Amino acid sequence: MPKKDHSKKNAFFKLELLVLSALRRQDYYGYEISGIIREHTHGMFDIKDGVLYPLLYRLEQSGYISSFTRTVRNRKGVYYHLESKGISYLDQLIVEYQSRISIIDEFIQWSKQGIEADQPK
Repeated sequence: MPKKDHSKKNAFFKLELLVLSALRRQDYYGYEISGIIREHTHGMFDIKDGVLYPLLYRLEQSGYISSFTRTVRNRKGVYYHLESKGISYLDQLIVEYQSRISIIDEFIQWSKQGIEADQPK
């Protein structure tokens, strides 16, 4: 299997991973997605509307999610739903993410071995 060239990628993971993971649980409207992500990442990821909505649009155009209008408490909102194609894409993103974590962990363990070997006794 040929190795992928990750040298030009600067992102550790894609925000799609978080958005699609949220939608795996249930359908949400846009603002709710960003709140769920912010809450469950303990505030580490606060996705702004200017980033979230273009991302949702791209995911919908790719067929990974769909949208529908739902009325709740006399207010209409656009909700997003994870499609089967999106589940497959999410699973792929998870594998890539876990692979990166594993490689970084291996590197950290390797670096610790070098330090331990060089320590005076």
